[in-house]
Amino acid sequence: MNQTWQLQNIIAEHCAFLDCGDHEAYAGLFSKKGRLIMHDQVMAEGRDAIREWVATHAMPPGRHVTTNIRIYREGNKARGYSTVLYISSHLTISAVRDYQVDFVKRKDTWKVSEWRVIQAMPPAASASPVG
Repeated sequence: MNQTWQLQNIIAEHCAFLDCGDHEAYAGLFSKKGRLIMHDQVMAEGRDAIREWVATHAMPPGRHVTTNIRIYREGNKARGYSTVLYISSHLTISAVRDYQVDFVKRKDTWKVSEWRVIQAMPPAASASPVG
């Protein structure tokens, strides 16, 4: 399997595991000392803490859709970027965020060392009308 594809797949799995509530698989994407950062605040550090954090912060019904994935590799490290849309069960886009993901390769396996969630656009309720 192509290494760039492996990294892109981790970004896709991140969304899929959150959407189906598989906290164990989600935490397994991270390195032992991996960090989850949202809006410049560390939410959890380490697999156990990440698993606990996602288990206690339920997502409303909906789906993550990730796009514009870019991967830059250098040796046993890589950085990925993507834009994610969160589509609510009412079929509206309720959030637009950017992901910045740092990866580290241990043996033959890529893991997330740091996952940053960045607000890309204001929530719809506070957005200004176009025109």
